[in-house]
Amino acid sequence: MFEAVCAEYGISRQGQQIQRLAQFLMREFRRGPLDEDELLTAAHEFYREQERELGGAE
Repeated sequence: MFEAVCAEYGISRQGQQIQRLAQFLMREFRRGPLDEDELLTAAHEFYREQERELGGAE
């Protein structure tokens, strides 16, 4: 699932974007039971929000 989000958004294997995504996913995973689809949807929403905040650049 992590790989799918990275591939879809072209997230580099290094840098702050991948760190933020990994941290977000771990927080969501710890908060409660989510199935893969729910976690993937949350990851997409998180990444789109990150793009808006950062203006699409890292």
